[in-house]
Amino acid sequence: MLRYFSKFLYVFPSNNLILIPWGIVFVLVSSLEIIGIGAIGPFISLASNPDLIRQNYWLNLIYSQLGLSQSNQFIAILGIVVITIFASNHLLVGQLNLVSLNLAIFKEKN
Repeated sequence: MLRYFSKFLYVFPSNNLILIPWGIVFVLVSSLEIIGIGAIGPFISLASNPDLIRQNYWLNLIYSQLGLSQSNQFIAILGIVVITIFASNHLLVGQLNLVSLNLAIFKEKN
């Protein structure tokens, strides 16, 4: 792994090493997108069949720990979690685009 990383750094001149943190951030953004998209299917399945809360060990554990009285409340909370994942991902992408634009404008001026 270190040998691969040293070859990767050899390709970039020292003034372009800023691309490495950008690559890490883009991997993070992609991971958030995968988590968000992967959460849609189970959420829709749970919304269409609330009995799954009682059948699934982890969902039942979380449901009982939250102390909710109705499964609709739990489904609403999970919906808010899914929406929050998507919203945070899109806010992060927007910030990255803004920083990229500012960086491009700065490099063009110099």
